[in-house]
Amino acid sequence: MRALKWFSYLTYPLLIVIIALFLIAGFKGFYKYEFAKNDIYEVVAIDKEDMPLVIDRLSGYVVGRYPIFNYQLTIDGEKRDVYGEREVLHMQDVRKIFDFTRYAAAAIALLIVVVFSMVDGAKRRDYLLCLTRAGLIGVAIIVAFLGLLVTLDFSKYFVVFHEIFFDNDLWLLNPATDVLIQMLPEVFFRDIAVAIVALALVLAVTPHIAVLMASRGKRKVVKK
Repeated sequence: MRALKWFSYLTYPLLIVIIALFLIAGFKGFYKYEFAKNDIYEVVAIDKEDMPLVIDRLSGYVVGRYPIFNYQLTIDGEKRDVYGEREVLHMQDVRKIFDFTRYAAAAIALLIVVVFSMVDGAKRRDYLLCLTRAGLIGVAIIVAFLGLLVTLDFSKYFVVFHEIFFDNDLWLLNPATDVLIQMLPEVFFRDIAVAIVALALVLAVTPHIAVLMASRGKRKVVKK
């Protein structure tokens, strides 16, 4: 029982980060903001009227809303596939990582539910307090670590990330011809990393404050 508790404390921060990852990666408004900020509408050969569909399919594929990544649009007067073979294969690899993190999140959530159900009723509040505190501390450490990498040399560690998580070079795309890298330049990934860690902090702080307030309120009632 104690081992399960500690494992839930250690993995809860990962659950928070994964939730933040899916919320941001699947949020179409973030892509629209980034595309406007980075002048993507002027870079790609896709009609601006088709870009909402492009954003919907791109954001939807990574988080599991669409099973197939590629589709056809009229580009430069010719109806053809939006993405080339390397882009499709790379995004299939990306999807595998997202699928794995989804399963990991489900397993962590199940673990927390199981541990919570096993804890004696009078001690459940203490468990939640320790759990949310662990989440806050763990996420703070992750944010500090990622913030350091971004500050030192994001480009360098962006490459290191790909070398660790991908066993091929399909992520090395050509900005002159590949639509995917035209839409998602390096600055996009820097911004999405910042957005994910910022949301993760919010998701870590909010339940901890809620549990703290509930605990203090219960103690006041008991004292009365």
